[in-house]
Amino acid sequence: MALRGHTTRAIRFTGTDTVIRNMNGSIAKIRNQTKAGLYAAGLMIKEKALRLTPIELGNLRGSTYVNPPILAPQGPVVEVGYTAAYAVYVHERTELHHDPPTQAKFLEDAIKMNTKEILGIIRQVGVV
Repeated sequence: MALRGHTTRAIRFTGTDTVIRNMNGSIAKIRNQTKAGLYAAGLMIKEKALRLTPIELGNLRGSTYVNPPILAPQGPVVEVGYTAAYAVYVHERTELHHDPPTQAKFLEDAIKMNTKEILGIIRQVGVV
C-alpha cells in the first residue's frame, strides 16, 4: 500500500517505516487479496484522515482523494492523498496549533491508529 501526498510530490513519513513494513508483510500473507479490499481500506483511511484534517476554509478537506488500485511491480497499490498544494506543509508542521480533534500528521496517524482495521478490511473485502 503506498500513500502519497500531492499528486506531483510524494510524502515520506519518517518513523513509520516499521509500521508500514509490518503492514506490508501482513498484507502479503493475506490470501486472495484483491483490488476491492485495498480500495475499501483506502476509503476508510480517507474517512479517518478527514476527521483529523485541519479545516479553515475547507479546501484541504475537499482535496482528499483515493485513486482506484493499480497493479504495481511490488503488488496492488492504492493511493490516498490530498491535491491541495499546501497539504504537505499542514501535515508536517507539528508546531502549529489545531483545534481538536484536528491535528498535524492527519494522514499518517489515520494509518497508524487504524492498522488492524485496515488489514481487517483488506481480509474481509479482499477474499473472493
